[in-house]
Amino acid sequence: MVVMPTLSDVASQARVSIATVSHVLNGTRPVREETRLRVERAVEEVGYRRDRLARALRRNRTDTVGLVVSDPAQPVFAQMIHGVELEAQTAGYTVMLAMSSDDAAQELEAIVKLKEHRVDGIILSESSHMLDRFDEILRGDEIPLVLLDRLASRTLDQVGAETVAPMKALVDHLIDNGCTDIGMIAGDLAVPTLKERFEGYRLALESAGLPVREDRIITGVRTERETWAAMRPVLQGATRAEAYVTASTNLTAGFLRAMRDVGVQAPDDVKLVSFDELPYADFFAPRITSVVQPAVEMGRLAMRLLLRRLNAPDSRPQTTRLRPWIAHRETCGCPPGTPSPFPEFAG
Repeated sequence: MVVMPTLSDVASQARVSIATVSHVLNGTRPVREETRLRVERAVEEVGYRRDRLARALRRNRTDTVGLVVSDPAQPVFAQMIHGVELEAQTAGYTVMLAMSSDDAAQELEAIVKLKEHRVDGIILSESSHMLDRFDEILRGDEIPLVLLDRLASRTLDQVGAETVAPMKALVDHLIDNGCTDIGMIAGDLAVPTLKERFEGYRLALESAGLPVREDRIITGVRTERETWAAMRPVLQGATRAEAYVTASTNLTAGFLRAMRDVGVQAPDDVKLVSFDELPYADFFAPRITSVVQPAVEMGRLAMRLLLRRLNAPDSRPQTTRLRPWIAHRETCGCPPGTPSPFPEFAG
């Protein structure tokens, strides 16, 4: 496979920063003559192709956008990516996808590389600890940025889903059906969406006058395997909760694996509800009661917000939260076919 030289290669050869190379190629800031000549010589030596860059500069667009998510394999992110792609294709744009693995350093590197490819804008589902680095992300240029799924308190274009109220409704349903001992596999609470889902769980218990017990809350787990390892001894013990709520699909998968290993069945032995549903949810027996996010529409709207920003750079930043719904199934202990008790979250 032929690897094309990048701005980083030019900068290394010329012994200057990437920003200096960009200023020389784009004419965006005066550079000393000696430095300019060294950069131009490095461009020739590493074989950096400027034809695409020249075309982009003439049009001031490349018709490409960057999309950075933590894990494209997660079902909800796959649906968001699909939504972005659908909207981008309609608008004549190509999407360049990068994975951060929920690591801030890897995410920043992905953003730098997307900038090297001169994407017109970036859609970002930021990692757990990335919010404090927005100034670093945007420093030196005015590339449009739209946040997807994991939102910030700063004034930015962003789209996500409501999380607190749907999670509270999910736990309320367990309480209304007689559950008073409800645990939660909350995951990494540094992730904004998971923190909000935990808040919905906490509000439901407090509203019902039930204690929020630390020994019933599993935090820090991120993967299916970590969840399996944490929950296997819990489910095997005699003091497990009578019901559990999982905060994401990978946590649900790990919980189900632990249930299988120790021979625990839902809803007879333990009741289970989840935020986000697994793929082919109706193929499970019993089927899992879940909050379902409008993930494809979230992706489409994120791309629309980016196009809006590209066409109207001075427009007011917009934050949109779409409403999920509850897919009411059997693992909560209700008979098959029971309608959702929360019409405001019905599909």
